[in-house]
Amino acid sequence: MKKAKYRTVILLAEVDNIERGEIEAIENKQFNSIEDIYKEIFCSENELSILELTDFMDMCNDQKITSMENDWIGYVQLNENCKIS
Repeated sequence: MKKAKYRTVILLAEVDNIERGEIEAIENKQFNSIEDIYKEIFCSENELSILELTDFMDMCNDQKITSMENDWIGYVQLNENCKIS
């Protein structure tokens, strides 16, 4: 059986929608789908942004994200075959 491969993705959640502990509790955990992430922390796609690591870095470096004082930031491992829309 072939072992699944995973990649790091960034989670951004507004502090008003999700508790910090919810994001911290799933850090570095492996997920096979985006839906599994939403289910794990009981949220919707409107409450949580999931970004490829390189996209997040580009947004920060290009100053498209200028303030994150109202966001929690976390990361998880997402199956490499899962697409982020």
